[in-house]
Amino acid sequence: MSAVFFETDVGYVQGSVIIFAIELDGPAEKKLMLGYRGMIVRVERRDGKVGVAAKIVGSKIESRV
Repeated sequence: MSAVFFETDVGYVQGSVIIFAIELDGPAEKKLMLGYRGMIVRVERRDGKVGVAAKIVGSKIESRV
C-alpha cells in the first residue's frame, strides 16, 4: 500500500477523498507534476494542527515546460 502523511490547518474527516499534487523539477528545465487521489485513513489532532494519513488510490504524472 502507498500512503502519505502530512500536517495541515484544515480539518479532514476519515473516509473522505482528497486530491493533491506535488511539483518537482524535471530534466531540461521541465516541471513534473505528480497528481494523486487518496482516501483519508487517519486524522490526528494535536497542538492546533491536524495530521492526515491518506491511502493513495490513484495517480498520474504530467510534464510541464
